[in-house]
Amino acid sequence: MATSNDIKNGSVLNLDGNLWTIIDFQHVKPGKGGAFVRTKMKNVMTGKVVDKTFNAGTKLEVTYTEPGLQGDRSSGGTKPATLETGREIQVPLFLEAGVKVKVNTESGDYLGRVNE
Repeated sequence: MATSNDIKNGSVLNLDGNLWTIIDFQHVKPGKGGAFVRTKMKNVMTGKVVDKTFNAGTKLEVTYTEPGLQGDRSSGGTKPATLETGREIQVPLFLEAGVKVKVNTESGDYLGRVNE
């Protein structure tokens, strides 16, 4: 599983079932907020060119976790969840499968949900 930090010119990504070639990319570190990668991508099949921005260092979607129950809150404890990379982390009880999450890449700790 590649992260946004692995994006280079000529890389091919599989996004939403389509293959995209990176034509141009720029890693941006603004003074305010988190870093991001701005890309120009070309669809391998159709030739369509689009611009897309990725948050730097993000990947990780929860692929499996036990369902949450009514009344589960963020301060109520944690449960194990398997990410699309295969790594297992502890997440709050209210999270369900399919939710994209932020994970500290050094410690493997859950940092929060990703808003798209």
